[in-house]
Amino acid sequence: MKPTPPLAAAKRAALAVVLFGEGGWVSEDRRRGLPIPLGGLRIINVSNPAAPSEVGSYDTPGDAWGVAVAGAYAYVADGLMGLRIIDVSNPAALREVGFYDTPWSARGVAVAGDTAYVADGDGGLVILRFLSHRVYLPLVLRNRP
Repeated sequence: MKPTPPLAAAKRAALAVVLFGEGGWVSEDRRRGLPIPLGGLRIINVSNPAAPSEVGSYDTPGDAWGVAVAGAYAYVADGLMGLRIIDVSNPAALREVGFYDTPWSARGVAVAGDTAYVADGDGGLVILRFLSHRVYLPLVLRNRP
């Protein structure tokens, strides 16, 4: 099967994307040398794929490598700045509600229920259970010898 040409192309570097409802969450890399500051989380309305529009953004302190969305929260794997938790219930006013400083460099994240799985580069797999969105109980900090 041959894919169709893209309906729209991003004008910024993107490292990860998650589709949820009519919005798309994109994590961006600030290290591309572009004239505008990049990094963080962007919420893109893709209800009309021919004309996507940004409806919200949050500049994380690190390099956003990956994102997962669960409920009203986006979980951003933010490189050397660990896991950032962003309240996305109001896309026009995104705010950080918590973070966990991982041992190495958070590169990817998946969330299932009250558990986050963070790919932490040389730090291995970090598994966190949320007691609330401000308290984290590390279950596994490393999974390698």
